[in-house]
Amino acid sequence: MNIDSTVFFLDDDAAVRDAIGISLRMSGFRVEVYASGTAFLKTYQADRPGCVLMNAILPDMHGLAVLRELNRRNCSIPVIFMTGIGIIRDLLPILRIGAFAILECPCSRHLMIESVCHAIRHDDRSRWL
Repeated sequence: MNIDSTVFFLDDDAAVRDAIGISLRMSGFRVEVYASGTAFLKTYQADRPGCVLMNAILPDMHGLAVLRELNRRNCSIPVIFMTGIGIIRDLLPILRIGAFAILECPCSRHLMIESVCHAIRHDDRSRWL
């Protein structure tokens, strides 16, 4: 994995941001946390490798809007959506517009880490093409 890769984690709940941020850092990832899609999009540059891990429903911008904006900017960074139980079927159309994966939460730490690793490896390969 690229040592410069970052997991960009977006969630409006401070406790969730802290807990998942700590978990990802303990697994060896570089992590940046954001409370909103708007805050993330203000700072993200397409040349930054890694993946986006985000709550599908954010108060300022729905996750779909964040993904669409990344697509509009021609950013190919993998985006993993996290969503509550029972909502996943409503989000399946986002796979057609480029979402990398959808995790139903609560999910195991192992599944989250595995998904992030897979997304970062995918990003690494796509940047060399």
